[in-house]
Amino acid sequence: MNLLYGPFSFSFFIAFGAFLAVFLILTAQMKKKDIDTRKRTLAMIMNFTVIFFVIYKIILYCDKPYSQINADAGIGGFSWWKELPLHLCNVNMLLIPFSLKHNSRRLLCFSYCLGPLGALMALMMPATGFNGYSLLLPRIFCFVATHWIVFFGCLAIGFWGICLPTMKDFVPTVITILVLNTIMFAFNMLLRLSTLEPHANYFYNVDPEGNPVLSLFMRWVPYPLLYTIPCLLIIIPVMCVMIGVSWLIRRKNDKGLIKEAE
Repeated sequence: MNLLYGPFSFSFFIAFGAFLAVFLILTAQMKKKDIDTRKRTLAMIMNFTVIFFVIYKIILYCDKPYSQINADAGIGGFSWWKELPLHLCNVNMLLIPFSLKHNSRRLLCFSYCLGPLGALMALMMPATGFNGYSLLLPRIFCFVATHWIVFFGCLAIGFWGICLPTMKDFVPTVITILVLNTIMFAFNMLLRLSTLEPHANYFYNVDPEGNPVLSLFMRWVPYPLLYTIPCLLIIIPVMCVMIGVSWLIRRKNDKGLIKEAE
């Protein structure tokens, strides 16, 4: 059986199917629970993911071939400063528990609308050292598992009825995206100028690092940070779709309440 990981590979769909099944089972169970239980469950899952993420990075730290692959690619070997959970694909494992605890609708809308996109992009366009290797390789298994958990965790915000964004949340969410992107750029510059991590590139707003979409935008706007602005051409339609999905969920829930009242 070929378990080499890559976009739309057999192992890609195996992992997707497995995590989708778990998500559907949990979603069915959450329908019977009150909103506070749903919030606690999602926060617990994300906190577990953070612990799993740390273990995953320890595995990467011990994985000498991985460091060599990245060094050969010109982006440096393993560095803890470069492996923090601050990319769009994984920062939501921190944002979700925080926003649930502090009832931050703006951050919940950000995680619900953009989190699935970030995680899916990481899975569809794997970074150096994660494409073409067996799913059973520890670093590949942890990479895939972490991103699918974050993907479905972000979807749970809406599908579990925790936060259902409307068009009123559109502009605040876009502003949140721009603010977080700018903060990450400043953090990247701090790490680079202080020499703590010369290759710091959270949110990929300093260097596309071979990402085909970002490389295209870099040709359009050949300046760090600014070349990520055209990403709104992708982000805005995705946000509209996610807000549309939340509208359908809200409508379905309202119909269920009407039936119960009858």
